[in-house]
Amino acid sequence: QTWDAYRGVYTAVCSRCWKPVDTGKVVVVPFIDSFNHSRTSDNMVWFTRDPLSARLEATEDYEPGQQVFLCYGTIPNTHLVLDYGFVLDPNPADLVRLTIPSPPPHPLAATSAKLMQRSG
Repeated sequence: QTWDAYRGVYTAVCSRCWKPVDTGKVVVVPFIDSFNHSRTSDNMVWFTRDPLSARLEATEDYEPGQQVFLCYGTIPNTHLVLDYGFVLDPNPADLVRLTIPSPPPHPLAATSAKLMQRSG
């Protein structure tokens, strides 16, 4: 039961946490998780420093009952699923990092370079 309780509280807190730019703080914004993510949303959440507060600014008019979206940012699915509990398919923010080692030098590379230097 302790683990289940912890997971429930962790999920509730993290889904409502925001990190306002340039504040160095994490803030809990009640009801912010009521707004679903849309990559195309221009709505903004504004934070003020003194006092630290949040304000949602809609960039278009909404009808009663119409869903209001926020753009959580350009976030890969690994982050979305861990912090918000969903993934996007497709998600253009998903990246795969590949490390491709350089091929070893050709066995005749040094000889070839010397010959080229001699010939001018």
